[in-house]
Amino acid sequence: MSTDEFYLKTAAEMRELFAAYPEACDATLEIAERCDLEIEFGRTLLPRYPVSTVAAKTSNLRDLCAEGIKRRYGAEPRAEVRERSPSSSTPSAHGFSAYFLIVWDFVKFAKDAGIAVGPGRGSAAAASSPTRSASPTSTRSSTTCSSSVS
Repeated sequence: MSTDEFYLKTAAEMRELFAAYPEACDATLEIAERCDLEIEFGRTLLPRYPVSTVAAKTSNLRDLCAEGIKRRYGAEPRAEVRERSPSSSTPSAHGFSAYFLIVWDFVKFAKDAGIAVGPGRGSAAAASSPTRSASPTSTRSSTTCSSSVS
């Protein structure tokens, strides 16, 4: 899909797009006016995952990944699966263990509740490219753990 529309449209553009449904724009504006949100840039703000220490989060994440790998690939996974296993410590090396545990918790809740969950190509997928590397200012990391939460 090729597009040059990666921007926020003006109110006039939205009204033109939804000319057949003017009440949709009115309702959207009413909801927006009720919102009071301030986002502090440069600060990571995540829910707390109920594990006491960074080491415990890393251990918990590795255990969940190991269980997922065993469930998907059996007791003896192929070499390429082992290469991408959590033993690489990519998530923990960049401080993302809590992030992956939070995402795992959301996905698990959704699946347990019968809510459809997508294929899991979120923020961690970018790191699987050999031309990209994880950095402390991004949420890029290894895809092994995010893909093992089924």
